[in-house]
Amino acid sequence: MAGKFQPLDQNFAIVKANGLPTEYFIRWAQQRQIDITTAVTFGDLANIHVIAGIGLTGGGSIDADVTVDLEDTAVVVGTYGDATHSAQITIDQQGRITNAVDVAISGGGGGSSGEASLTPPALAAYTWINQGSASAVDNGNGISMTVPNPGSTQIRALAKVMAAGDFDVKIRIKGITNGAVTPTFGLFLQNNASGKILLLGYEPAGNTLYFQRWSGVTAFNSAVASRAIVPAFNWFRATRVGTTIEFFFSLDGLDWKSMGTELEATYTGTIDRVGFSANVNNTSTADFVVQSVTGL
Repeated sequence: MAGKFQPLDQNFAIVKANGLPTEYFIRWAQQRQIDITTAVTFGDLANIHVIAGIGLTGGGSIDADVTVDLEDTAVVVGTYGDATHSAQITIDQQGRITNAVDVAISGGGGGSSGEASLTPPALAAYTWINQGSASAVDNGNGISMTVPNPGSTQIRALAKVMAAGDFDVKIRIKGITNGAVTPTFGLFLQNNASGKILLLGYEPAGNTLYFQRWSGVTAFNSAVASRAIVPAFNWFRATRVGTTIEFFFSLDGLDWKSMGTELEATYTGTIDRVGFSANVNNTSTADFVVQSVTGL
């Protein structure tokens, strides 16, 4: 048999240190009629480069070891998102994260996850109506109101002047303590000239919500609507569209249910003062916190 066998465990170099092919490789190529006269030499590799693209760093000629890495961005290394924050991530067209920040979850500042964001009111912005022995303080997360036993049925309110036109007022109130006969607290709407009032009040003892008319701060007139509310809720809302007043309630400040509507011309006339109040009687004390107000 022609030819010479080589042991299977022998290794043969095919390129010299200068990049040229070895004698062994030349004969091997000639036997197979492979033309290597135009083959790339080691020296030629210095002219071939790996170029780092967008978002990459490194590269270089391939006559040496070449490394390509992800380029650093301005994003701060760390873990984003926790019990009170969600991660807000920005990604470019190459799929790189170019920005990451923590964003507070709605409901912070006194609310809970899954609840509308809270906007604590400032006491200085409100004026007392029929204050009597009632008091209020800024507590850092809203306004704490205490309305002691007045000896008779009274509405004590903090309110602002409401400009003409449509409005949408949302308030979160949390009751703290109640007397033997539970007072109601909630939204207060009044026509200053007539003194007439529309009240959306909640009575925690009976879990009952009342939509009422009052001819003044000491005189109940009539009930427009009432309903039992289970579980207890914290959110009140009043809107005016044209001359129609509508009251709403909500468990979370996001999903609202209507309590009823009334034309201003039906009873009060134009509403020009809006705020929050407690309706107390001669056997009860109201103690609550107004945690959020928007639209005033």
